[in-house]
Amino acid sequence: MRGLIFLFLFYGANTYANFFIEPRIQLNGANQLSSLSGTERSIYVGTYMDWENDYFYMRFNGEYRYDGIFNSHYSSASRDKYRSVFWLDEFYLERKFDLFNLYLGYQKVIWGQADELRVVDVINPLDYRQFILMDLNDYMYPLPMLRIVSDAVPDWTFEAIWIMKFKANQYPPPGSEFNLAIPKDLPHRKNTKGEFAFSATTNVEGFDLGWYAFRGYSDDPLYHIEDHAAYIQYSQESMLGASVSTALQNWVIRAESAWFPDKYYNDIHGNQERHDTVKYLLGLDYLYKDWMVTAQITDHHIVGWHPKLVTLSSDPYYTMSMEGKMFSDNLSLRLSNTWSASIGGGNLFQSKIKYQYNTNLSFNIHLDIMGGASGNIIGSQSDSSRIMYSVIYKFSG
Repeated sequence: MRGLIFLFLFYGANTYANFFIEPRIQLNGANQLSSLSGTERSIYVGTYMDWENDYFYMRFNGEYRYDGIFNSHYSSASRDKYRSVFWLDEFYLERKFDLFNLYLGYQKVIWGQADELRVVDVINPLDYRQFILMDLNDYMYPLPMLRIVSDAVPDWTFEAIWIMKFKANQYPPPGSEFNLAIPKDLPHRKNTKGEFAFSATTNVEGFDLGWYAFRGYSDDPLYHIEDHAAYIQYSQESMLGASVSTALQNWVIRAESAWFPDKYYNDIHGNQERHDTVKYLLGLDYLYKDWMVTAQITDHHIVGWHPKLVTLSSDPYYTMSMEGKMFSDNLSLRLSNTWSASIGGGNLFQSKIKYQYNTNLSFNIHLDIMGGASGNIIGSQSDSSRIMYSVIYKFSG
């Protein structure tokens, strides 16, 4: 893929080009609410860049991150993984043809109608270093892919995707700020084959409709025992899904459903079983002036479930959020609450305040409050409730 990108750039090197670059610097801090101990003291240095000529459009967004908190906190494994990293948000080339657009490079593809929840949205993996952030895009990994998007049929958009390299969800190593109890010391069986996806979306009589298909690998690990040895693998899976939404005055009703035929699961003995699985989501939005209020529920159903499976038969999540702007849109506020009903229950309250001082300078404050039963994935992180703050300066304008 690097060779193709080089050829594309070389081909357009001597043509007239429009170029835009916006470097930025970001200072971040975070403290636990229970002890006020620091959990982040980082600096991000990055840039957004796009370039266009008569043949191609190129976009790049990435940054170098250094977090000094790892010099005195957390484990050596966590320090090695997180103290100094390069984060790539996107880097791709676009070529327009008469009937379709072609995109090549590291990209993020978000499917469906959900608000920060995932049902049909199965393409890109997530980075759980900071557990659950308010904006899904902030902890979603881009993947190297070739996308073809066509609007040749009136009122329809078709998308075909070849994902060249598999990447799983990334969980923090032991001794990190968030310990999600995912074993890291077992051998892995790596997946070297690509993944494939297709979507079709349209609007019919005021209804936004979408159909989705995916053939690839699960982003979450399974454990397999072979010859008395345990190892981690990422099983192949398929998904067929659909989404629908419609507006009724100030209201928007949304729904999604995804079918995973013969999805792999672990049982309590380390063996694997296959069960048809259905995931679904229902959502309702209400717009009042500049404020959006959203409520959602999502759950799954495993056909043939039995108590020896590690995965729960039902794992519902309920979310409510409110988002809006004030003071000539210079101050934005978002409040969100997520409740998990399984294993004793867990609750995550989040708030995000952003003040845009001018075109270049902005200030951000995030608050995460977690509570619930220790067996629940959210409740288990109760001691990690935190406040995060940042200053961002963009060198533009």
